[in-house]
Amino acid sequence: MTVTLSPSELDVNFNKMGQVSPDGSRLLVSSFLPSPRLPSALVDTHTGERRAFLPDSHEAFCFGAWADDRHFIALSFQDNERGRIVEIPIVTSTDMSTWREIVPARDLVLRAVAVTHGQLFICALEDASQVYELWSRDGQKIARAPSAPYAASLTAFIWRHILPNDAYIFEFETFDKSLASYVYDPDSDSVSVVGPRPRTLDGLEVEQRFATASDGVRIPYFVVSHAGGSQAGPRPALAFAYGGGNVAWLPSFLRRYAPFIEAGGVFIQPILRGGGEYGDSWSAQGNREHKQRCFDDLYAVAEDSIASGLTSAGQLALSGESNGGMTTAAALTQRPDLWAAAIPRFPVLDGLEPFPFGSNPGAIAAYVPVLYGDANEPEFANIIARYSPYQNVEDGTPYPAVLIMLGLQDPLCLPSNGRRMVARLQAANASNRPIIARFYDNTGHDFSADPDLARQQVAEYLAFVMKHTGLAPKNDSGILGLTDQGRW
Repeated sequence: MTVTLSPSELDVNFNKMGQVSPDGSRLLVSSFLPSPRLPSALVDTHTGERRAFLPDSHEAFCFGAWADDRHFIALSFQDNERGRIVEIPIVTSTDMSTWREIVPARDLVLRAVAVTHGQLFICALEDASQVYELWSRDGQKIARAPSAPYAASLTAFIWRHILPNDAYIFEFETFDKSLASYVYDPDSDSVSVVGPRPRTLDGLEVEQRFATASDGVRIPYFVVSHAGGSQAGPRPALAFAYGGGNVAWLPSFLRRYAPFIEAGGVFIQPILRGGGEYGDSWSAQGNREHKQRCFDDLYAVAEDSIASGLTSAGQLALSGESNGGMTTAAALTQRPDLWAAAIPRFPVLDGLEPFPFGSNPGAIAAYVPVLYGDANEPEFANIIARYSPYQNVEDGTPYPAVLIMLGLQDPLCLPSNGRRMVARLQAANASNRPIIARFYDNTGHDFSADPDLARQQVAEYLAFVMKHTGLAPKNDSGILGLTDQGRW
């Protein structure tokens, strides 16, 4: 028979994943994004009967892969924030006393698991970079697959999923290498590329540093620069921040930033509380009523970068997108002294403005309170008002150069809020640095899907950053690489 899930079961959004048992008799429907967490359901594909997969007492995230027709291998975060791996008998899945622990909770943050040849292929985070391990079903660690340092995988860390296959196939990208698929051979303990080889950016150096937050917590950040550049004295730098919603903000291929780095700039990627890089408590410390900690972590990274001589306040730009745009805009209003330029991209600018969700908001509407709390509640309205960028512009303040990038088709972050924010900043600004907005007609909540327009957007963005951090293009052809289709 054909099993049809009702709109309420699917939640009419993109945060549902269906996994069919090997014999096709059962369908497990579960949440696969880090937030919001949605209840799991087990469906009998022959009768259409549905029941809960987890007990009511299990309130944490739980997902994984079928081991066989009778067992499911799950990453469970109940009573531990970094996750453990358990084997769940399907018949008694709601009785946690029947679960068998395979891999206990450790320092690593578990992100995904696959079952291949009866073994567990596990993806985890270690200091904001991915590692892959091979374990037996009886709980013995077999090996750690060789991988590049400072690597990440989109599917494993955002979608929390490794596609089932008959080989130990995984994927990763690094700051200097594009996303590619690899196969691990346990017999030779080696990894080889599957399919097209990744593109590379030659000559990059990557370093991981740690700043100390105001409450003593170590805040990691990555520093990427060109090996052939001058290392003497502070250099122009661009920090790109996010920090929110339990989303792990990990290393990714820096194709868009290559012209800036090749010209001698330094790319900085802070790992801020609010993200999912170190587990649930790390996330909780930077979201909702604790959102200010996310911004304070960013200031700690900026101050550490300046104190170490890496850059200076007159050479440091800041950018972020969506929630990261909120982080950027909050930082330019709270600490304008730290930045030469700030570029909020497709940002949240007024945390008290109702989001335009419409009649069927789905997961996006549920995601907003995870970040900020509900502005309709007086408790959270007061908290949000203390950091919401629009509410905290102050007259007579010397602001950095500001470019707000907005898509006129953005369904989430309204262009009208960008207009209000720019007008308010221009009226309050006591410096002679420009405060402008750029509106793109055929763009939504990200750079355009049209490659020509996207290159134009990135070129405008980097040109603004380079102008206000004192960095000249490497050659006379303009912003290097953005008009070269092969390098894009």
